[in-house]
Amino acid sequence: MIGRLPLLRCLVLSAIAICASACTSEEPEEIEPVVVLDLDTHSLAGLRLGGKHELFSVKELSRYGITPRLSSDPDERTYDCDRRSFQIECTTDTVLWFQVRWNDPWAGWEGGVPVSHEPFQGRVLHRGEPIDLNAQTTEAWFLDRFGEPYWRDVDEKGEVILFYLFGSIEWQVEFSPRGTLRTIGGNTEPLMLDPEQRRAYRVTKALSE
Repeated sequence: MIGRLPLLRCLVLSAIAICASACTSEEPEEIEPVVVLDLDTHSLAGLRLGGKHELFSVKELSRYGITPRLSSDPDERTYDCDRRSFQIECTTDTVLWFQVRWNDPWAGWEGGVPVSHEPFQGRVLHRGEPIDLNAQTTEAWFLDRFGEPYWRDVDEKGEVILFYLFGSIEWQVEFSPRGTLRTIGGNTEPLMLDPEQRRAYRVTKALSE
């Protein structure tokens, strides 16, 4: 029996060490998927503007930490991910609108104070390659890359919206008075095709131009 004690002691100590390691080890952090804004296909997080989607595709947005909000229309949902700085609005089977934010002072309000947000950290694709859009991207750089918009609106504060038309899809690209990028939004109900909105934005350019 004397010769077996060291072996028994080793086995006991090993078991204790294994148990302690299992109890103290942390679960590996789950890596969140990268959100992709694809400007070639007008899609965000794999959901294409105007495209039909299955309900399960929208449910997969929960992977990005999104909480759906009811809109005034019971058939529409807004999927808002403030933590990742983007929103998607859709019906039960069609994507209507989305927006990504880099520096948006109107992202939300709480108690009369603007809610701060992190800049969009996802990937942006254009012409089949990644491009670097951020809160320091200038209007001049954007115009050089994407060309002249259908219409450029400037308000009394110097805030700019560039409207790009792609058939039934419209981009709305917002810049601060300093000329730096704030947001990019995609819309399946273009404001530039709405007579009332055209008057509001004082649009003088014909649609055929």
